[in-house]
Amino acid sequence: MKFLISFFELFFPNNCELCSNSLYKHENYICGKCNKKLPRTYFNMVKTNPAEQSLWGRIDIEHVHCFLFYAKENSTQQMLHTLKYKGEKELGKELAHIFADELEETHSLKGIDILIPVPLHPKKLFKRGYNQSEWIAKGIQEKTNLPIDNTTLVKAHNTESQTRKNRFSRYLSSKEMFSINDKHKLKGKHILLIDDVLTTGATIEACYNALANTDDIKVSILTLAYSSK
Repeated sequence: MKFLISFFELFFPNNCELCSNSLYKHENYICGKCNKKLPRTYFNMVKTNPAEQSLWGRIDIEHVHCFLFYAKENSTQQMLHTLKYKGEKELGKELAHIFADELEETHSLKGIDILIPVPLHPKKLFKRGYNQSEWIAKGIQEKTNLPIDNTTLVKAHNTESQTRKNRFSRYLSSKEMFSINDKHKLKGKHILLIDDVLTTGATIEACYNALANTDDIKVSILTLAYSSK
């Protein structure tokens, strides 16, 4: 068996997603050197952070956790593009593993009851084959043992990609885009809403507005990336 694995790795080497160097056996997707260079926000180390502040006055949230800074052509953009468009869903889980370990050090996820990934419309889910936010949630789940709910919050309308839209256009296309099918299921819960990147916050705001129809609910946010633009 070990011979077969070595033979396979000879022709299909396991390389770092960022620098393309070979990975050690204990490494997945990212080598230790590149891991240390990731543009971490360290938002979990401060009481309030820019991501939280960007949502003040718009939605009533508990905490916002963002792992990496997102900028044009930086390593975060490279990894998220691979995660969303190249079928490497396991990369999202691996990044979530790293982030969850760091959040655990500051007890940042204490009090969370349930994980809810931002859903894709069924047509987009069929086309892509997976929901990248759900794979991020799986990574958090494997480190925390928190349950994932991927059925209660649904995307009611299919929309085109938000990537090239400005803040106002994203708000208009996201408004009333999500709904919940059983508000009693989430009553009294502290939800961790999970997405890949927080930019204008329009998608998060739309999800929150759907979730807020539930009584006695708390919502925190977790994303792999944060962009101030």
